[in-house]
Amino acid sequence: MKCVLIAPYEELLELAEGLKREFRWDLEVVLGDLHQGVELAREYERDGARVIISRGGTYELIKRAVSIPVIEIKVSADDLIEEFLQARAERKRLALAGFRNVIQKSYRTLMRLSDGPIGYLPYENPDSVRAMLAEAANQGIDVFLTDAVGSRMARELGLDQRLIRSGREAVVEAVEFAMMVAEERNKSARGVEKDFTPRTYAVKARSSFPGAKYTFADIVYASEAMRRVIDSAKIAATSDAPVLIKGETGTGKELLAHSIHSFSRRRDGPLVVISCGAVPGDLFVAETMGYSEGAFTGAVRGGRVGLLESADGGTLFLDEVQDLPMEAQGVLLRFLQEGEVRKLGDNKVRKLNVRIIAASNQDLLELVRKQKFRKDLYYRLNVFSVAIPPLRMRREDIPVLADHFLKVYTRKTGKSVSGFEPGAYRRLQRYDFPGNVRELESLVLRAVAANEGPIITEREVAALLNETGTVATERTGTISDDPQAYRVEAVEPAVPDVGLSNKSRRWVDSRAPGVAPGAQAVTPLRVMERQLIDRALSAASGNMSLAAKMLGISRSTLWRKVKTYYSPGPQGHGYGCSQGLS
Repeated sequence: MKCVLIAPYEELLELAEGLKREFRWDLEVVLGDLHQGVELAREYERDGARVIISRGGTYELIKRAVSIPVIEIKVSADDLIEEFLQARAERKRLALAGFRNVIQKSYRTLMRLSDGPIGYLPYENPDSVRAMLAEAANQGIDVFLTDAVGSRMARELGLDQRLIRSGREAVVEAVEFAMMVAEERNKSARGVEKDFTPRTYAVKARSSFPGAKYTFADIVYASEAMRRVIDSAKIAATSDAPVLIKGETGTGKELLAHSIHSFSRRRDGPLVVISCGAVPGDLFVAETMGYSEGAFTGAVRGGRVGLLESADGGTLFLDEVQDLPMEAQGVLLRFLQEGEVRKLGDNKVRKLNVRIIAASNQDLLELVRKQKFRKDLYYRLNVFSVAIPPLRMRREDIPVLADHFLKVYTRKTGKSVSGFEPGAYRRLQRYDFPGNVRELESLVLRAVAANEGPIITEREVAALLNETGTVATERTGTISDDPQAYRVEAVEPAVPDVGLSNKSRRWVDSRAPGVAPGAQAVTPLRVMERQLIDRALSAASGNMSLAAKMLGISRSTLWRKVKTYYSPGPQGHGYGCSQGLS
């Protein structure tokens, strides 16, 4: 087995070498950026390397250049947020610049934290970076949060830049995943797909698979459109045939899948949920089919039951089914055709009784036309089709959903907020909600957290919608009756359409309103971060999960920061004891 980590910058090289010594990895670590990294990857492939690890633009270029698996090292959210808060504390106009795979999710993360617009400069070609950064600087951007390529170019241009790093946890996760893939390749003569991501498999309730958590009674609606959806879903639930749920992100596809299971004759059986976008293609076989003891190095003693077998007598829900690589699609198709599984490393075939529900936020027929999704699998899944319309197509649902979320979050936070002003409802109904019900829920949570009065006013709702203004806009016209409005598409992070010399790269002026440079003292970063945490914990009445959601960070990250800022001693005041963290 041979894994090679190609680091595009010195700091990552040093981090990886230190981790290699600490964990005693069988790992080659070398320095190489962009095309230099590609040449190194090709050399190592010729020398017998099984897996390459890299990040950013170098990862993207290597992935296209070699035939062996390439693992991406992800961006560290903690480092990203730290650099962002520092730039904001210095009152600088900020732009996020980098290869799309590095900055796309980072942009969404920062928009949740920002009180103003942030520039967004994605690029695919490293040759365009210098001109793009120079022009954005001429247009008024003060500092660039960027990847290794952008950092180097910005330094050469004399521009202020902050490198988006990949931290310790991201490197460990990528390397351990790469070693698992290398082991699989060593055991398999058929090879593997080369587009892997080192995410934790999003398989819920691994040790046990209870039934559905929701029923049709849990779906909150007032519209005729949603009544028709539920009627169709109930008809589908009476059959054992596969169901395909279509809908944009945030419309409630998983809620509907749970409801179908709970309404079916399988209600007493297990419901197993897999997020297909988080299961790497080659390991989809091991996860779904299971494996026997000794099937590969590192296999647990006694083997493991696959998810299909775990769902026997119940339902397997495949969320984001469009993200399954072709190889995994073939495995799923064979099961749908034959209803049988055979564990890895085992010759025994077992017949199963599993109902399949799949969900997609993209147009699968369009993916079939582009040869990115198997036509035969599409027709196998699309026996019953249920399409959930986006929230903008059923605006009469917005007030009842807002009231529902208000009750949920007033109970969780202990706030005494009785409702919304009539004008607040009207304001909500004029907004398009590109994030659908999930975005409405987030908005109501923020409204409850910030509210100090008995009701949520129209002014408060307008202020919250204005905070989201760089990502979406309000509608004032009528709702379209065009069926194409229901078309499901994958969306890029949206930014205002102002260009750089008519190029497709776009940026946003991020000047803090009414603040001149040097007009006031800079708040220290640690103080600012602690103030943010104070406000979130106070609004959430000490509920850690709720506070983390408000801050846009994980619960574990918030716990770590709370321990840092509030531990007993000269620097802390025992916040956890007085506030009752939970």
